[in-house]
Amino acid sequence: MTKFTENELSNISDLILDLYNSGTKDIRISFFKNIQKIVPFDVGTFFTGNNVNGQKLLTDPIAYNHPVDKVKDSNELFKTYENLQSSDYGAWILHQKESMVVRETDILPDSIREKSEIYKNIFEPIGMHYCCSIYIMSDDLLLGLANMFRKKENHDFTERDLFILEYIKPHLTQRVCQLHPQVKSNENIKNKMMRDFNLTEREYQIVTEICNGYSNKEIGDNLFVSENTIKKHILNIYKKMNVTNRPALIKFFYERFFGKIHL
Repeated sequence: MTKFTENELSNISDLILDLYNSGTKDIRISFFKNIQKIVPFDVGTFFTGNNVNGQKLLTDPIAYNHPVDKVKDSNELFKTYENLQSSDYGAWILHQKESMVVRETDILPDSIREKSEIYKNIFEPIGMHYCCSIYIMSDDLLLGLANMFRKKENHDFTERDLFILEYIKPHLTQRVCQLHPQVKSNENIKNKMMRDFNLTEREYQIVTEICNGYSNKEIGDNLFVSENTIKKHILNIYKKMNVTNRPALIKFFYERFFGKIHL
């Protein structure tokens, strides 16, 4: 069982309190300042998630203790990462439905990781070797990504570090979720759609799964119900929304609701 000192417990409490008291502009810096007292790291980067046209992208980065003197332009470094997102060995995590704490050495051993484009273009220019991240997700939306880097001589993140980050993760997720503009937009869309078409919560879930390209079997697996049950729900949805097939449903959904975001 992991035990904490009185000072550690006080720092964790302060971090959680500051999360809920911080606004959109300063929550990311506030998080780094507080977490560094409990889980030491050398450099932090915090991206905002952007969900558009079925893609989950990382944008609008901020840096914490970034060694800008080691690179010509820190903005160029972030642009480099944007170009490398498709080749990121952790890119699959962006498509998970719940927040995750990930230590990079648990994904790939150093012998492979050090040869990757991500390591050569992101880690090496700023003299970092290890990384632990919190991927922030909610309802299939990517909301953000907080990265904590360490130099090689400062050693990898420990199981204790991971335990602390797991403990803080739901609080960080909830607060980022409250502030993220796409979550607010989705909630408005959900309420309007359920009201306009008399959809149940389950039917709305299935509509969003269909619009995200999932098959009936995949939807059943995601929602833990049988494929036959999904088919029955879809027939009810077609009737309520006055459409006859999947493409018509998707077309109607986006034409009605989207100049904004992709669920």
